[in-house]
Amino acid sequence: LSEALAHNSASMINTAVAVASSGVSQP
Repeated sequence: LSEALAHNSASMINTAVAVASSGVSQP
């Protein structure tokens, strides 16, 4: 269970970073 939560957290973080990066690159 802990491994699944860790993977889910990592996925959410990666998604948040991608969204933030795309938002910053936009004017």
